Amino acid sequence: MDRKDFLQACTCDTLADILCARGPFGQLQDLLAAARDIWWQQVPVTGWLQAFTAHPRLGRVEASQTTSPEFLQLSKAEQSGVAEAPSSILQALTACQQQYEAKFGHVFLLCASGRSAEDMLISVKGRYGNAPGKELLIAAGEQMKITELRLKQLWEGKQPAAARRTGSQEVEHAGDGRSPITSHVLDIARGCPAQGVQILLEREADGSQACAWSQLGCGFTNQDGRVPYLLPASHRLQPGCYRVTFSMEEYMRRCRDQHPDFFQTPCFYPQAEVRFTVAEHQTAQHFHIPLTWSPYGYTTYRGS
Repeated sequence: MDRKDFLQACTCDTLADILCARGPFGQLQDLLAAARDIWWQQVPVTGWLQAFTAHPRLGRVEASQTTSPEFLQLSKAEQSGVAEAPSSILQALTACQQQYEAKFGHVFLLCASGRSAEDMLISVKGRYGNAPGKELLIAAGEQMKITELRLKQLWEGKQPAAARRTGSQEVEHAGDGRSPITSHVLDIARGCPAQGVQILLEREADGSQACAWSQLGCGFTNQDGRVPYLLPASHRLQPGCYRVTFSMEEYMRRCRDQHPDFFQTPCFYPQAEVRFTVAEHQTAQHFHIPLTWSPYGYTTYRGS
């Protein structure tokens, strides 16, 4: 793979240049690990913003002078979930993205592969309330998901058929193309899935004495209460301590609007935090971390 390929995956000059300097890569997993390290440790914020600028708005994949046709084709494929969406959803999605851009100064970034237009709309509405610094990190995380997905597609497109089969077995170790860490939230007070809950996934930095955490993924629960896209399917877990934070305050506010006599204010548990450990021999396994929640108590377990 060359610089042109890297820029199709992510239009950040710094990332492409350093990947070229580190390459060539013998294994896809080595390429993905290098891309993650460079993106989070060496690319400046200006490089993140350069990458954001190339992306079209969700639901509107249009040609531009700064984006290659190949890049736009990848974007169109990733946004295929909006193809059958009703016009009312698309109009709302456009309006919310315009509000988002006015607040944060950059396009709304979301790894849209496999997502419906309704799910995209929930995400942009949910993230609009974030502080700018927090939202910048979330957007950078979404860009990294997109980059990994595209690098995998571009890599496999250049390999012989036999190599593609073995490569897929190596990278998609779960075998079903899902995120290696997934979650869902069940509201046992209302007896239904909790939709629109923000979930943040982090990993404790290696050798950290000050309990520093690196963000890996972020998403909002869908109508089934699930977040299936916290990480790209190609992501290989590292051993260590992980943290999943469920932000319940906004969900509680919506519940209180519907049932004011039952859901009191202020929210007793504004957040639920779950930590778990991935051992060296578990890095190829799938981890499902659900939350069963009520206003005054919650539980978690390792699910399937």
